[in-house]
Amino acid sequence: MSAPLVRVSVHDHAGTIILNRPEKRNALTRALLADLRQAFDDLHQEKRVRAVILTGAGTAFCAGMDMAGPRPKQDDDPVRLAYNGMRRTVAAVLAMRDIPQPVVVAVQGPAVGAGFALAAAADVRVCAPDAKFMAPFLKLGVSIGDLGLSWMLPRLIGAGAAAEILYTGRTLGAEEARELRFVQHVVDEPLPIAIELAAKIAARPR
Repeated sequence: MSAPLVRVSVHDHAGTIILNRPEKRNALTRALLADLRQAFDDLHQEKRVRAVILTGAGTAFCAGMDMAGPRPKQDDDPVRLAYNGMRRTVAAVLAMRDIPQPVVVAVQGPAVGAGFALAAAADVRVCAPDAKFMAPFLKLGVSIGDLGLSWMLPRLIGAGAAAEILYTGRTLGAEEARELRFVQHVVDEPLPIAIELAAKIAARPR
């Protein structure tokens, strides 16, 4: 039996969601995105869960979309395929934003493209010193608004800083991310701190 693409657990009123493709640096597939959306929907309904933690297994948070996965048939309309693909992808982020519980994300290693957007969609961000945030969309000739990042990032770090990062496609390191207040904590082991923060949130009145 293959390992689940997304692992979900609940402990002390906090739910933990783990992207579970460490061998692929947690790159997102259609199946993983569907499971991620379902995980958020399930925790949404869990009355005992008062905070949620999101992280990735292994040495990376999320390397973005898995570009090596199965490709659609060549005779399908490319515009329709792209539109449907974006709808499926953004559905996971919308589910994440829709849940009533605050989300704390623990980031280690790369958070690229969709991974950057997932981190931005959280309420609190904790990262390791090796965390790297990058939006390479412009280098690929596609929209920089992937998964709502162009809406969320300016509201977190300011329009000018966000524009410079998105329009150049450069990497945002952990320390600069903290200076820009995108990240709240830079620690060697981000997951335990994220769990601690989630526990504090969960202990507060609803």
